[in-house]
Amino acid sequence: MLLSIVSTVKKKINDFFSPFIKTISYKGFTIYYSKGTSIIDELLTQKNNTYEQEISEILISELLKKPHPVFIDIGANIGLITLNIISKISSVKVFAFEPGPHQNALFKKTIAANNLNDRIHLSDIALSYYAGYSDFVTHYTEHASGDGFIDTGRAGIGTVIKVKTTTLDNWWEENKYPSIDVIKIDVEGSEFWILNGSEKLIEKLKPFIIMEF
Repeated sequence: MLLSIVSTVKKKINDFFSPFIKTISYKGFTIYYSKGTSIIDELLTQKNNTYEQEISEILISELLKKPHPVFIDIGANIGLITLNIISKISSVKVFAFEPGPHQNALFKKTIAANNLNDRIHLSDIALSYYAGYSDFVTHYTEHASGDGFIDTGRAGIGTVIKVKTTTLDNWWEENKYPSIDVIKIDVEGSEFWILNGSEKLIEKLKPFIIMEF
């Protein structure tokens, strides 16, 4: 009993003094994350070691139908779903959007560390229904996955910052109308705003879309 208590105390002390930014091996990639990040804690408890496995399998299935698949990850966080996909599809091209400054910085480090700059194009712009600037609610790093335009109250105390916004239609036009096959949207309640700003792309390309609702 005493040895067990001592061991637990040692682990807590080591964790307290360990680096704030940590790495983990995931799907053959080195991922950067913040100590205590809830989605990593959730991942470590899963036997299959796959974040959002069901959603990822649906996205992969749709992308495999295309000869040159292109995926848009809106609300990419630290990139777990994107990495699930590129681990299975070597030819996929990804455009990822993550306006949360903390998550974006971590995902950027992951992309660089794994030499994925040619496969993943990461933006810090927040997609919405208009171009300009908007309030954006951020949270403690433990629950940064709850960041967004709308504070759902699920992620604790929030801090409001300003982020640059644009529409998916504007982005599509500025990038010379690339082909888009599959879109994932997970933006803490403002999914409909993104759809409102994507009418031209959706009408023209009719991509497969999966989103939180």
